[in-house]
Amino acid sequence: MLRPTILASLATAGMLATSTPHRVHPALTGTFRLLVTSPRTQATDGLLVLEEVGDQTSGTLLLSESRPAALGNVVVSDTLLTADLKTTDGLATLTLHIAGREVRGEIVRDRLRWTIVGKRTN
Repeated sequence: MLRPTILASLATAGMLATSTPHRVHPALTGTFRLLVTSPRTQATDGLLVLEEVGDQTSGTLLLSESRPAALGNVVVSDTLLTADLKTTDGLATLTLHIAGREVRGEIVRDRLRWTIVGKRTN
């Protein structure tokens, strides 16, 4: 077994993979009712579920007439959440600004862009 000082030295030297857990922000977890719009399509109702799993934030986006999409590589700061959105059509980027009960943001995949507005439901 490696001693903690050896592990710290290896990590400092970049010889050991480390992950620094981010602080989960309670303001960025919960259930959000969304309206997702695009210039090319009708408005779509959606539900975003963000939860704390250990020391990470995990999430799932549910849109009407679409399959659920899992969030990956979630990065959170005070009121901003960014994540990869894994869909059946490919990888998209989700950006959300959460202020109190209000949420706004966008989904971008290739040249397509959807606008998101909504509110926390819990």
